[in-house]
Amino acid sequence: MSAFDIYVRNNVVYPILPAVFLLIILYFGKGYLMKLRKRAFAYFMNKMTDQYNKEADSIKRKLFNPMNDVVSRDWKLRNEGLIRILELGIGTGANLKYFPKGCRLIAVDWNSEMKPVFLENCKKYPHVNTENFIVAPAEDMSAIEDDSIDVVVCTLLLCSADNVKRILQEIKRVLVQGGKFVFLEHVHAEPTTILSKVQSFLTVTKIWPILCLGCELNRHTGDLIEKAGFSEVSFERINIGSGRIGVISFIRSHIGGFAVK
Repeated sequence: MSAFDIYVRNNVVYPILPAVFLLIILYFGKGYLMKLRKRAFAYFMNKMTDQYNKEADSIKRKLFNPMNDVVSRDWKLRNEGLIRILELGIGTGANLKYFPKGCRLIAVDWNSEMKPVFLENCKKYPHVNTENFIVAPAEDMSAIEDDSIDVVVCTLLLCSADNVKRILQEIKRVLVQGGKFVFLEHVHAEPTTILSKVQSFLTVTKIWPILCLGCELNRHTGDLIEKAGFSEVSFERINIGSGRIGVISFIRSHIGGFAVK
């Protein structure tokens, strides 16, 4: 073997070929890797639901109970004493237990891996009738008609949305006049707290967004809702969780309330 061949082998073939193969694997396998991330996140969310609902149970009951008094604008549903609910980012169905008996539900979630887990969990809550599960980002609800929804529900979604302003406009579009947007979202903690600094660090360094599919801990979601053009907005800052170290401790600071179209 000539000196040139040895040079090429040692300085071109050996160092570059593995890198080329790695790039090829990453390029053609990125879809599969994303699917694995989505599936892992769906599994994680399903496991976390029970713990989170234990911590947030009284808050969720207070937040969702007024839906029992909503009167549908759809005359068929109104005659049956029912309402139509749209939940964005429904995930594995963490809120199903809090919905009114017999309600009609349209579920939206961008993560297709949530659907089988959600459908399995639906069996525990036969009082909810799921009309459709739409796999789509909340920014694009084109499959849902204007002025067709009595209540839109959104919990722990806007923290990871690409375009919160767009979602809020879509919510206004699909709601009937006078319809309610009910939300419970984790937000940036009070600026003087240690938690606030930890949230900022984990978000700015991308550690949390990478682990949690884009979730950001330092958003001021309440400000965006107030500026979205609803006729009425009412919410309060709430702490959820005992403060013990764990996943929920990082999202302890919440806002919960409603907005009216």
